[in-house]
Amino acid sequence: KMISLLNKKSSFVGELQKYQTLLEQAKTEQAQMNRRLLESKTDESIWQKREKECQAAYQEISQKKTELTEKQAKLSDLLEKEQKRKEQLQNEYYEQRRLHQVSVTRAESLRNLAERYEGYGNSIRKIMEVKKQNPGIHGVVADLIHVEKRYETAIETALGGAIQNIVTDTEQTAKHMIEYLKQGRFGRATFLPLDAITVRDEFSQKDALKEPGVIGLASSLVKTSDMYKRLVSFLLGRIVVVDTIDHGMKVSAKYRRSLRIVTLEGELLNPGGSMTGGAFKNSSNLLGRNRELEELEIKIKKETENLNKLSSSFEELEKKVVNLSQQTQKQQNEIQNLTLKETEGRLRVREATQRVEEIVKDREHLNNELVLQEGKLERIKASFEQVAS
Repeated sequence: KMISLLNKKSSFVGELQKYQTLLEQAKTEQAQMNRRLLESKTDESIWQKREKECQAAYQEISQKKTELTEKQAKLSDLLEKEQKRKEQLQNEYYEQRRLHQVSVTRAESLRNLAERYEGYGNSIRKIMEVKKQNPGIHGVVADLIHVEKRYETAIETALGGAIQNIVTDTEQTAKHMIEYLKQGRFGRATFLPLDAITVRDEFSQKDALKEPGVIGLASSLVKTSDMYKRLVSFLLGRIVVVDTIDHGMKVSAKYRRSLRIVTLEGELLNPGGSMTGGAFKNSSNLLGRNRELEELEIKIKKETENLNKLSSSFEELEKKVVNLSQQTQKQQNEIQNLTLKETEGRLRVREATQRVEEIVKDREHLNNELVLQEGKLERIKASFEQVAS
């Protein structure tokens, strides 16, 4: 019996030690599970914080990208408008330059005609070739007077051949030039020495200037320097200018065909009743040539100023377009960088979210294991207590 009791005691002690060991193991496992559960909560907190930080950073990048994209769109619109303005300004510049070149070419042509005295007789051209060597030669009548465009035809008609007369300072100069023409057999020319010009009687029929359609004396429609005013009076001081031939005929009839009358279209009513008219052909247009050249020179000056302004405006606009292009490219690069950062930020947010989900899932699994472990611990305790009793 003693041996049997000792064996039972030994078996009981062994069984008790077994459950004691299992109980200690179960408690150790339970402690480990609780530690892991605590670590899981800590990890969840860390990753949730990281998720919020990543989300905030992602939203900040997305917001910045949106604002920059809107700014880029406005900048692109402005760049497009400025490029169109630049193109329009460039086209305007080219067109203005083309017109300017037309004016310059026309002026050069007129200047060459004037310098060569095209439209004048050979004798006139020969005299004007030696003008520089003979200071006493003032020039032809057409070069010394200025007439408004609307009066050119009337004044050229009134002057007739006198428009090509050569004005000199003295009779001696005129005589010298006549000898020059004779010796060279260059033809004939009419000279108007300023020291010999005598103004005929003043126009006496001043009432005629008040008649309907009368514009005035031809001399009053001409502009010239003071030294040539007596010459102008000599050539044109007794010629009446009227607007139409009908008015001219009425005035001529009223004053018994005693007046020399010229119309704006070039009809000529002579004293005594003779009339000259028809299609006015004036290929030389000597007065108009000088006037046109003066107008062209003024026009060319204005066109040059305008071209300079257009060129300056174009250069400024070109700099602005280049600057806008650089800004646009810079912002485009920034948008591309932000797009990369946005993608990276989205991946970080997704990673953090997935990590939080994994931690929560692992904790749920750990909680289930902990419940099972607690049940296991309770069973071991019950077995231990049963053996111990």
